[in-house]
Amino acid sequence: MTEENVKFIMSGTGTHISKAMTQVAEKEKIIMLNYGAVGDELTGKEFSRYHFRAVLSAAQQSGALAAYFAGTSYNKYYILCQDYAAGYAQASAFKSAMSRFRPAWELVGEGYHPIGTKDLGPYITKVNASGAEVLISGNWGIELLNLLKQGAALGLKPKVGSYFLADPTLLATLGDAGIGHIAADIYMLTEDTTENKDFIKRWRDRKMDPEYPYPAHQIGKSYLSFMFLADAIKKAKSVQAEDVIKAWEGMETKSIVGPLVMRACDHQVITPISVAEVLPGPGEYYQFPFVGKPTVIPPDKGAVPAGETGNPRCKYTQ
Repeated sequence: MTEENVKFIMSGTGTHISKAMTQVAEKEKIIMLNYGAVGDELTGKEFSRYHFRAVLSAAQQSGALAAYFAGTSYNKYYILCQDYAAGYAQASAFKSAMSRFRPAWELVGEGYHPIGTKDLGPYITKVNASGAEVLISGNWGIELLNLLKQGAALGLKPKVGSYFLADPTLLATLGDAGIGHIAADIYMLTEDTTENKDFIKRWRDRKMDPEYPYPAHQIGKSYLSFMFLADAIKKAKSVQAEDVIKAWEGMETKSIVGPLVMRACDHQVITPISVAEVLPGPGEYYQFPFVGKPTVIPPDKGAVPAGETGNPRCKYTQ
């Protein structure tokens, strides 16, 4: 792509892919837009001035879940994540945020399972035996599906706080097994803003994709990320990387979820974060159980303080 004079590259998949693409962006001096990878190191210790993340980091989602649950009566928590870097980062960030919001909370258990584990029964049994009221899990994809499906079959007792549950494909498969659990993300189809309702209407009117009648989950996240980049290009009046970097750092714009701010020191978007419970179907958009109207967590509660990101550029930033 760079040989064809591409000015921007972008990815909505894993942190490992975004790391590789950021190395290319650094070498070629072009902008890398991250609209999906959550690894905190991308805006932290492995920061590149050519990388911009327009969606949440793992720590931001952890902070939002902690802020939400700190406002409930639940006090006993168990953490179960996949056994790799992102799982440990999610767990560490949640523990840190929960201790900040409710110092007296109790961690009654913590576990990690290998990626690709099909039988989560032994882990679910440990969770149930722990007396936990809430299970925080960074599982995604098939392993989030397995956790909740097998959990329903085995009588999983605690409410699950999830990073990746607002996906209609996943929720359609889960059915009633998803009801009552909690999702946190930058975008929910159920956002109660005029801008989001207009976005949904335009998507529907244009019949963008019959397979996806509503712009839920990754579609909405992609849209708000691309539009933020577009606004930065307009402000810069240029597609040259140095001009866009200068324009985008510290920039604020309106979006379908509210205000977005691109923090200058680490190129991490700072924004309100939505946390919502999965409700029984049928609902406003789907016949199957889907997330309800979100509780909006203020940006300052979800964001990692700049000085704690591990990014040397943010060391003295409030």
